[in-house]
Amino acid sequence: LHLPYCAENRPTAPTPILFVHGTADPVCPFEGGTITLQRKTMGEVMSFRESVRYWAEANACGALPEEDLVAEASADQPMRVWRERYSGAAEVVAYIVEGGGH
Repeated sequence: LHLPYCAENRPTAPTPILFVHGTADPVCPFEGGTITLQRKTMGEVMSFRESVRYWAEANACGALPEEDLVAEASADQPMRVWRERYSGAAEVVAYIVEGGGH
């Protein structure tokens, strides 16, 4: 999530959210920081974890997600994919693609 958005726009109603993020994203860093697109900086973003937590709290979800492995790495597909589900007034679902880019 873009930091200025979070400071200026608090959700007023529960909103279902879906995140899909690669841990090796070169544009929007998984751990947060500066967005870089075609060598231009586009502002600062929260980390993936902070972004998910922001929406889980806004949607009155429990702190601990239901987690499962969706896709295991193989010779043909070198990336594992995890899913996290947070239940509350509106669901927050997050897919983490280990080694995935933008």
